Amino acid sequence: MYPIAIVFVLVAVVGAVTVLVIPNLKDMFAAGGAELPKSTQALIALSEFLTGSALFLPNWLMCIFGTIGFFIALGKWKQTKNGKYYWDTFVFSVPIFGNLARKVVLARFCRSISTLLKSGIAITKALDITGDVVGSEVYRRRIAFITEDVSQGITIAENIKGQKKMWPIMMVSMIGVGEQTAQLDGVSAKLAEFYEEEVDNIVKNLSSLMEPIIILVIGVVVGFLVAAIMGPIMKMSEVATA
Repeated sequence: MYPIAIVFVLVAVVGAVTVLVIPNLKDMFAAGGAELPKSTQALIALSEFLTGSALFLPNWLMCIFGTIGFFIALGKWKQTKNGKYYWDTFVFSVPIFGNLARKVVLARFCRSISTLLKSGIAITKALDITGDVVGSEVYRRRIAFITEDVSQGITIAENIKGQKKMWPIMMVSMIGVGEQTAQLDGVSAKLAEFYEEEVDNIVKNLSSLMEPIIILVIGVVVGFLVAAIMGPIMKMSEVATA
């Protein structure tokens, strides 16, 4: 929520500057006669677009409605099975965050299997329940195939080996040991603890990196606005005093 709030504020500030400030300065810049910097030209072009109108509404208002409509449609689409599947596939492909999301799912998978087996639930039923609680449509569909194979006598480790992106080699090996020694519940608990710790470490590292990155983004945006607005004004002042 912290970076989302910062991005929202930055967009609001840039929007306010382009809609409220730049239109008042545009004529002054034009009267100066000097060639404007590229940053100022880009800001004026953005201002002209946002203050224009379409369908009897200002473009800036259309952009707001369009953005809200996009996120509403995206949320509805993500609630469908196919939408959730393709969204999960996209999330898993995102650098850093995809790895984090995958480890979260693996932690849930192992924790659920461990808890259900310790409660005396059969492995096929445990897998069926786990598929619904991992929070990923990609893994839910894969776990459904695993459940079918397990019911036919194929072990979990044999089923998931060779799929490094979804099931890490270490996890496959430990599950195989757990199945061979009839201690799958205990091994799954150890795996859950491992992946939960991995998730905590990744989140802590991301939290540490987030603040300087946000400060850098704010600095770039503020620097752009200052250069685009104050640069021409300073040049006009130098010409006037010369």
